Formats: sequence, C-alpha cells, structure tokens
Amino acid sequence: MRRFGAIVIVVTIAIAVVAFVPFETTVVPVWKLRVIDENGKPYANQRVNEFWANYSLELGAAQHGDERWTDQNGHVEFPQRTIRMSLLGRTVRRTLTAIGRSMHGSTGIEAYLASTGPQGITNVHYDPGKVVPDILELPRYEKISVKP
Repeated sequence: MRRFGAIVIVVTIAIAVVAFVPFETTVVPVWKLRVIDENGKPYANQRVNEFWANYSLELGAAQHGDERWTDQNGHVEFPQRTIRMSLLGRTVRRTLTAIGRSMHGSTGIEAYLASTGPQGITNVHYDPGKVVPDILELPRYEKISVKP
C-alpha cells in the first residue's frame, strides 16, 4: 500500500510539472536579411521593421514589432522571437483564442519584415517550418513599360 501511495505522489508531481512549468517555443527564428535594390545594390542604413505574433497563443492585439537598421552592406539581423508558457496555459489560451477567432480571424504564427523605399513598402513573410527569406528586394526605380 505504501508503494501505491508513493507512485500516486510521483505521478501527481509529474503531471503538475508538465501542466504548470512554462517552456519556451520559437515563434520566429533568428532572421538575417540583406536589403537590395532591383540591380542587387545594397541599401545602407535602411530601416527594416519586424512584426510577429502567435495568434493561437496570444490574446488581444498580440502583434509585436521591432526595428533595426541595415549595415553598409545592406545586412540586418533580428533575434529569435519566443513565447514562454506552460502546457496548461497553452491549453487555456488556445481555447480562448479559438472562441475569439470570429472577431480577429487569425490563427497560428504570422511574421514578416517590411521596409519602405522610393517605390513604397515591400515585405517578406516567414512561413513556419520553412527557411526564413534572406533577401528583401526594395526597388529604387519605377518600372516603365514601353508601348510598341
């Protein structure tokens, strides 16, 4: 009987640890990008904005943002973005976001980088499970179509 009691205590502790101890999940991995124009020339000192959210786990207006500037070669790097939450918290949040989905309409991870050039805003999106894009082409000149 003592052995059964010990097993119940161990199982209860294990369930509590799994349910209540938060663990980290990557929303967006480290994102290294080079901003270039249509001729491959880099944009130096160009502002690039990163936006990200996990709409399945975050409540309300959950989109986050950060801005960085390119170096002389057009490179910019954003750190890994994570969310830390317990299994119980994730279950509750997924339930609440599923209920609220009718108002917002989004689910899952959304992440993108955007920059504004002479021809307007250009962005690249991250698709979870795929390689992050490493080039953002930001046109300097308007394409002129010549009529025959």
